[in-house]
Amino acid sequence: MSVQADVTLGRQRHVAGVVARYSGTGVANMYMAALMTTGGTTFAQIYRNINGAWTLLSSQAILVSSATIRFDVTGSSLKLFVNGVLQTQATDTLLTTGSVGLFGSQGNTLDNFSAQ
Repeated sequence: MSVQADVTLGRQRHVAGVVARYSGTGVANMYMAALMTTGGTTFAQIYRNINGAWTLLSSQAILVSSATIRFDVTGSSLKLFVNGVLQTQATDTLLTTGSVGLFGSQGNTLDNFSAQ
């Protein structure tokens, strides 16, 4: 599956991204690919959430805080593209099915969501 959205982060510690293989209730059981700003640096990151516990799977510092992000999830392969360029990737097998969506903290903009 491929999940995509336009993301613009606020100025403080914010996170905004897309979700794949969501199979929980509330904030649980999903993969999330997102942009996160912390300490003045923006990162492209991939997380796994199992029963509400977040695990960072991959992270790469980037120079933009507004971008189109695409999260490709195929088998165990998790790839995060920022403006069409692969920025970070991970391999994981714990989540195999589920739905897609958006995830973000207050103060961010998410637009033009699509999923295939």
